[in-house]
Amino acid sequence: MGQPFDRNENDPVPGADAGMSAPSGWNFYNISGAMCRDGSPVGIYIRYNAASTKLMIYLEGGGVCLSPHFCDHNPKSMNEVFPGGSLNGESFVGSLVTQVGLQAPYTDGIFDNTNPDNPFQNWNEVYIPYCTGDAHAGTMTNTLTDGINPLQTDTWHFVGYNNMKLFIGRLVPTFAGKIDQVVMTGASAGGLGAGLNYGMTQDAFGNVPVALIDDSFPPFTGNDYITPCLQQLVTPLWGLKAALPPDCAECSDPDGGLVNIVPYWLHKYPKTRLGLVSSLHDQIIRLFLAAGQNNCSDTDPNLLSGLALLGADPPAFDGGMYENGLTALRSTYLCTNNISSYYIGDSDPDASDNNGVIDTLHQHIFRPRFYLPLAGPGQPTLAKWVGDVIAGKIEQVGP
Repeated sequence: MGQPFDRNENDPVPGADAGMSAPSGWNFYNISGAMCRDGSPVGIYIRYNAASTKLMIYLEGGGVCLSPHFCDHNPKSMNEVFPGGSLNGESFVGSLVTQVGLQAPYTDGIFDNTNPDNPFQNWNEVYIPYCTGDAHAGTMTNTLTDGINPLQTDTWHFVGYNNMKLFIGRLVPTFAGKIDQVVMTGASAGGLGAGLNYGMTQDAFGNVPVALIDDSFPPFTGNDYITPCLQQLVTPLWGLKAALPPDCAECSDPDGGLVNIVPYWLHKYPKTRLGLVSSLHDQIIRLFLAAGQNNCSDTDPNLLSGLALLGADPPAFDGGMYENGLTALRSTYLCTNNISSYYIGDSDPDASDNNGVIDTLHQHIFRPRFYLPLAGPGQPTLAKWVGDVIAGKIEQVGP
């Protein structure tokens, strides 16, 4: 454990204009030893509420770095952000740009403290930026990037797990004795990172229970989805094995052991509560998982043809396969009474509130639609379901 954070400290954000600090209401802390993929510094944002006994930790997403195309669309420093774009009416990960202001925390969804329906309203909140390309789970410094880095001259640092240990090592003494509940969450690569870092976080907080809410990266149960060849590609590249629990031999199985991390957590922490949010046909995660199909024959799949979004035949990873994986995931863990799920389906393709494509959208908890009944008419809002997960209620919502 390191030193607690000083609530009066507010450091300049790396890469920003001189003297620029966090948005109003937030503190930014540079963390000694933490770094991005290109070696530049990275820190975290905290929004304090001294009256609250609750802490929410959010891990930002933004793709992963495993091939030239994916790495080009993945931030390698805190002064690279996604300008957004549009695909089927949805803002999504676009090309990277350099932009002053950097990765400031969102103000919608779970970060909207003005909405009384927000289950995190007036909590202590932590926002962890993403710039390591490894789903917050790497341990490799000075990685040779021949074949991945288009310039093939620089060394990169996949050190997301190393950074997380530094962050958690400061957060625990900061909030020790002041909180009685932690919720760890994240979206896309941040959702995957929240899951991979769950055990380290729960161990660090000790008797304070940590719940997990994963937005848009399902921990599929079979190797048809997160395939062995894809795991064999990223495990040595990111140094993933060193981030996995050392007493979970099955998690490091080279033939696809990463899918064993969920049953391992459930056995080690039998009182844990896990929540999964996913669209039935999430177009972005299908793209990344398409890289592992056909024995990883195409680790740089084209966004449109690879997912049949423009009618490609056969697609590398179609929506039906994704939906089947979600169904299997839910049925596999239903008996544990530990896991809740919220599946977002297109119950009314002509409805004006979802543009007819709601079943393909990606990342939900930080968007305004967090407060809508995304699973269909008569279903609870996503915000209500998240509140239920926090309260310990187990429920399966949506198709």
